[in-house]
Amino acid sequence: IYNKEGVPDILVECKSSNVKITQDAFYQISRYNFKLNVKFLVVTNGMKHFCCAMNYNENKIEFLEDIPSF
Repeated sequence: IYNKEGVPDILVECKSSNVKITQDAFYQISRYNFKLNVKFLVVTNGMKHFCCAMNYNENKIEFLEDIPSF
């Protein structure tokens, strides 16, 4: 998902509803993010959704309760 300036802001990894979301899904989306450096990562299987905020200055990932509204 791009922001108003056309810069990627959110990267979403969508899995099939019968696929359990595991750490491997986050490894996969993290690899995609190496080039994009987005603010938020979202992994979903349509039933469960996980969102995390990227803190590049502190090299940390913070899991959020909800996907931020924009």
